[in-house]
Amino acid sequence: MQVDERVKNLPQISVGDVVTVAYYEAWVLDLNKSGEQPTSGVIASTAAAGQPPAGFAARRSTIQATVTAIDAAKPSVTFKGPRETVELSMAQDPRVLSQLKVGETYNVTYIENLAVAVDKDTKR
Repeated sequence: MQVDERVKNLPQISVGDVVTVAYYEAWVLDLNKSGEQPTSGVIASTAAAGQPPAGFAARRSTIQATVTAIDAAKPSVTFKGPRETVELSMAQDPRVLSQLKVGETYNVTYIENLAVAVDKDTKR
């Protein structure tokens, strides 16, 4: 893993230390259609000085996206967002697809979290 030299406390990592990385992402669809203006936010935190390197970052973005296709067989829905990009999302509950209509616009929220921690090798 390549790490930027600006990471605090990087010299404290040694061969044999265990680096744990957790990543989570989710799409949330607001079935009340559109109305909320696009928003985004980021939060982040890092380890205190003298502690092993660690950090957490989370990003949340809400956009208005138009349904361009629905595939009940997968089950999935395709959206077209404001940047002309198309995102394919798998539906966790296929019954949601019956409430959507191609051409309608909904608020779609994308959530992404990343956490990194270092466990010192205690066997040295």
